[in-house]
Amino acid sequence: MKQPIENSMPMVKAAKRLGFRSLGVLLVIALLGLAAQAETFSFQLVKAPIALNPLNPTSESIRLSGGGTFDPALGAVAASGTFTLFNAFDHPNGPTVNGTWHATGFVSFTPLGSSEDEEAASAAVAELVAAGAARRTAAEVVSRLSGTPRNRLYRGSL
Repeated sequence: MKQPIENSMPMVKAAKRLGFRSLGVLLVIALLGLAAQAETFSFQLVKAPIALNPLNPTSESIRLSGGGTFDPALGAVAASGTFTLFNAFDHPNGPTVNGTWHATGFVSFTPLGSSEDEEAASAAVAELVAAGAARRTAAEVVSRLSGTPRNRLYRGSL
């Protein structure tokens, strides 16, 4: 014998209501995921960039590799890699020292893309050239970092 259930709604209405709730939950999750993705950036150090210490008489330098991700809105970073010090004669393990690095904090991030940013990119090229970098190399590096066309940066630095 079937017993009626009081305060029950027909199965179709229940399924529709459950479907709308599920759709709503999925939509919220998707929107939160898109918002999170819009704020997360990643980077990879390519061609092992080298920094020279101009104050060191032995031309001490460091070569880096690695990469990571960061979220400026959260001030979070996860990054790591390796390094090699060259001509580090003052280091106990020198003159060549190998090791690993990892990010310990997030300082700041300014995305480029406006005309003000192009001016900043041009200024960065000029600063690198003044520090002794080849004009073409400086334009290439800043172009990769800023997204500003390399040829425009090169021509603008002449």
